[in-house]
Amino acid sequence: MRAVTSRLGAVNLADTPTCVPEQVINIKDAVYAYTMGSAYANFCEDNRGSISPGKYADLVVFSQDIYRVDPDQIKDTNIDLTMVEGEIAYS
Repeated sequence: MRAVTSRLGAVNLADTPTCVPEQVINIKDAVYAYTMGSAYANFCEDNRGSISPGKYADLVVFSQDIYRVDPDQIKDTNIDLTMVEGEIAYS
C-alpha cells in the first residue's frame, strides 16, 4: 500500500518519484480512501464502500491485521478470502 509507506528512490515508468514522505497518509485514511472514498467518487456509496445492512457484501479477508502491522509489512499481506455480493469468490 504505497499511500502508507514511502520508499525514497522508488520511481514509476516515467522515472518520477511514486511517493514522497509529505504525501504519506495513515492506514485508516488509506483504507477509507480505497473503500468509501472510491464508492463516493463513483456515486455508489448507497450500496458499496462499507459493510453495512443493505449494501453489497464485497469484501476481502487479509492474512494479517493491516491496521496493526508495521506499514512496511503490509506488502507481505495475502488475501485469504474474497466475497462478491455475499458469495465466496476466492478462498
